[in-house]
Amino acid sequence: INMSFFNKLFGDDKPKKKQEQPKNHDEVIAKVQEDIDTYTQRNEHLEKKVNQLKEKAKAKIKSGQKADFELKEIKRQQEMLIQNSKRVSALQSQVNNAQNFMADSEFIKQMEDITKLNANLASNLKDNKMDDLKDRMDEIKDAKDELKDLMDDLVEDDEEEEDIQDLQDELMAEIMMEDKMGTNVNVKVDSHTEEEVVDNKAKKEKNSNLHELL
Repeated sequence: INMSFFNKLFGDDKPKKKQEQPKNHDEVIAKVQEDIDTYTQRNEHLEKKVNQLKEKAKAKIKSGQKADFELKEIKRQQEMLIQNSKRVSALQSQVNNAQNFMADSEFIKQMEDITKLNANLASNLKDNKMDDLKDRMDEIKDAKDELKDLMDDLVEDDEEEEDIQDLQDELMAEIMMEDKMGTNVNVKVDSHTEEEVVDNKAKKEKNSNLHELL
């Protein structure tokens, strides 16, 4: 006999507990921080009570009375203070650990995200994109070289024509200078010859006059 069938039939099955969903980290830390604040406030209240009990005990002892109640109460309150302080210390330590874990988890998530991004970028570069980029750069370089060669040819042709024209102008200037210099030489030679003729004629006349006097 299947007992589960009878259990279902007569309603004996106990309801299963729903699995609790994990709470938000910030909510948990905030709740624990509230508990820490509560323990801290209790300790402040206990410290005030302990101080009041000490004053009462002192007054009784000074008057010669027994202060057993106050002393026992002081002892009990101090033990509560110690327990609460331990709880605060333990909870605060766990809060600090949780905050550190959260910071580390966030850092790990950031590292994971940026690592995936870098991996994807590297993969994209490897997928023939580097080759494509290199091919484009080579094409650009070839086009620049062809343009440079063309410009060099054009410039060389222009320079050659300019050189020929410059040489021609230089030769013409030399010819003109030579012609001018030749004319000046002839003028100087002719003038020098005329002066010699005049001198010779003057000398002859002078000699002739001397002979007549003799």
